Amino acid sequence: MNQDPSKNTARRWTAIAGWAYVVSGVGLALASLSPGALRFITTLVLSDPGRPGGAEGLFAGVAGGLTAGFGAAMAFFARATSTATGARAFAVGLATWFVVDTGASLAHGSWQNAVGNVGFFALGLAPVAALGAGRGATTTEGTPETA
Repeated sequence: MNQDPSKNTARRWTAIAGWAYVVSGVGLALASLSPGALRFITTLVLSDPGRPGGAEGLFAGVAGGLTAGFGAAMAFFARATSTATGARAFAVGLATWFVVDTGASLAHGSWQNAVGNVGFFALGLAPVAALGAGRGATTTEGTPETA
């Protein structure tokens, strides 16, 4: 493991952010099994939850953002040769998710979800940006990065 204290801190915060995403996602998936919980979530994220197609459109847009972000992260990670390029790949996926999800949320009148996205974006981007800084990064084999 890299001995640079700032990189170790960034790795720790990246793991914390990752687990926050996992817990949130699993929580939403479980909430989807309860009509009452689903109604509550819909009321939280939509200004006008009774608008025809509002909830379905919002959730389709959010799912599209998550899928696009995950795909972008995978596509760029496939080219990663170091911790820094791997972190940059994740940052591309995170940015893709943020733009698509937030755009869809705003298009469907869910400013609440857009505001929440800012928090998740910041939670993930800060530590990943520190890992992707490039200086002192290591290759996937653990040797110092030269490029």
